Amino acid sequence: MTLPGFPEDNSTQIHIPEQFFRQVLFEIDNLDELKLTLYIFWRLDRMEGPVHYIRFTHLLEDSKFIQSIHNKDCFTTNLLIRFSASAVNS
Repeated sequence: MTLPGFPEDNSTQIHIPEQFFRQVLFEIDNLDELKLTLYIFWRLDRMEGPVHYIRFTHLLEDSKFIQSIHNKDCFTTNLLIRFSASAVNS
């Protein structure tokens, strides 16, 4: 089945752990937090080698991602810090 907006020949997929759908998704109550979470899964899945990690600077360097965050009342760095801290403490 092809979803509107997605080409039929695009077979690139990313892996999202089942635990995300069973535990984490229900705790996310903010669209920007959901974007950050999915973005991190996407970045991690694209990495090669035995160790996968994302630095805070990697997030800030992606201007397209940063521009997609809708919470304009909050400085982007503070927003990412808040969501990252929330994820680590959960």
